[in-house]
Amino acid sequence: MPSHFHAVIWIDHSQARIFHFGLGGSDEITLHPHLATRHLHHKANAIGSGHAAPDKAFYTEVTKAVADAG
Repeated sequence: MPSHFHAVIWIDHSQARIFHFGLGGSDEITLHPHLATRHLHHKANAIGSGHAAPDKAFYTEVTKAVADAG
């Protein structure tokens, strides 16, 4: 991948879309988490927070994908 100066990240529970911009053009990368999640909601008198555990490997991949941005 060519080096770019700017990067924009759009991330949610199902994917991360990374857009790189520079003088030479632009490109887009889509990453998906390794741990499949479903919609979780906290309910009264229920055990747990209602949130999915973070997928640290997914966040590491996103970090590596924007490492060349200025």
